[in-house]
Amino acid sequence: LRGANLKKANLAAARIDSADLSSATLKWANLEGASLRDCSLREADMEGARFKGADMAAADLAGARFMQANLTEAKLSGANLIGAILTDANCTRALLQGASLIKADLRKAVMDNADLTGADLTNADLKDARVERKWKKMLERQKVRGYADIRWTD
Repeated sequence: LRGANLKKANLAAARIDSADLSSATLKWANLEGASLRDCSLREADMEGARFKGADMAAADLAGARFMQANLTEAKLSGANLIGAILTDANCTRALLQGASLIKADLRKAVMDNADLTGADLTNADLKDARVERKWKKMLERQKVRGYADIRWTD
């Protein structure tokens, strides 16, 4: 499935564990509740895709594009999101424990109640992102970009 065009595909609740979807186009696709554990989605274009409740634990999402994607309640524990673009993404209640978000673009992302325990956001850009105040010290230590412009919530 490497490089596949799955634009607007309905893959809700699909089981695609360990698949290679590198460079695939999944723009505006429905992957709600899908299982993509250990998948490779490197450099995949997932603009506007719906991943509500999807399981992408330990997936390789380096350089993937999630602009305006809905990642509400997505399970991304241990995922590789290095350099991923999540501009305007909805990451409400997303599980990002131990995820690597180094140099990720999270500008204007909504991260309400997201679990960032053990996540690495070194040099990630969080300008105008909405993040819970409890992560403030961690993000300051990790020297995220746009720190002064983060919209802190309680």
